[in-house]
Order: sequence, then structure tokens, then C-alpha cells
Amino acid sequence: MYEWLIYDRIAIENGEVWRLLSGHLVHLSLTHLFVNGVGLTLFLLISRRYSSWGAIMGVMGILGVTVSLSLYLGSPHVMQYGGFSGILYGLFGWLSLRMIQSQERGVGVMVLLLIGAKIAMEQQYGSLVHYESFTVITDAHLYGYGWGIILGIVELYYQNTPRVNTVE
Repeated sequence: MYEWLIYDRIAIENGEVWRLLSGHLVHLSLTHLFVNGVGLTLFLLISRRYSSWGAIMGVMGILGVTVSLSLYLGSPHVMQYGGFSGILYGLFGWLSLRMIQSQERGVGVMVLLLIGAKIAMEQQYGSLVHYESFTVITDAHLYGYGWGIILGIVELYYQNTPRVNTVE
């Protein structure tokens, strides 16, 4: 049913480039969809204090592209991928920097460190969550989180850069 949407390395190499984005919308089981849905709901409940809906949608789009390209270029062993977790980890990385910039700096630092520790454990020992029908691609978590932090840093830089008026 969803086979034409899933991130599939061979299909992408054969020109089906839409899979770089559509793969994030595919979930491989109802449990997988539920887990990602809970994470997205939690993110949306927290993030509304720190950002606009438009900014969140823009970050989601950028993360969709960067996570997929990172999987393609950095993890050639990943032949298929489906799910929102790479984007979700990126959103939490981005949000943690927004929290650090706010009055809730300590909470932001805690989120940044806890998720970073989880990703480090996954890279060392594999996923903490296991599904019967597929393997969790922990590289997607790593790439998403890294790109989310990079986006947050870039955003902070541009917010703190003085604007020069060149109107004569």
C-alpha cells in the first residue's frame, strides 16, 4: 500500500526522489505511528510557547530533506526507512536551543543533554525500542538531532546579528 512512498535507496537511485520526503510520512506499524504521534503531540504542546506554527513547519521541511540526504550520503547500509522519528529528534534539538534562549534555560539544557545521551546510547548499543517487523534506524535519530541543533544555532546567530540599513 505505501511501498511507493517509503525511503528506498535503490528506488531513489532510479529517479524516485520524492521518497526522500515521503518516507518520513510512512509508518511501518500502528505502534510505530502511535509512538511517533505521541512524540509529535508532546513537541507541539511544548513548542507553542517558543515558536510559531510557520517556523515549526519550515523546520520540519528542512529536517525532512537534511535527514534523508544524510541517510543517503552517510548511511549507505540503510536501504529502506519509514517514519517521522528523524524529524522528531531534530525538532526536539531545535526546540531545546529555543528553550535555552528563554527564561527556561535549565530545562532546555536538560532536554538537550538527555536526548543527546539517549542518542549516544543508541549509537553504542542499538535502539532502546524494538519492533517485531522492522529495525529502528538510529542513524535517523542522530542525523535529525544534529541538524535540529545546527538549525537552532543558525537561527540564534541570525537573531543576534545586527542588521545594517543600506537605504540612502
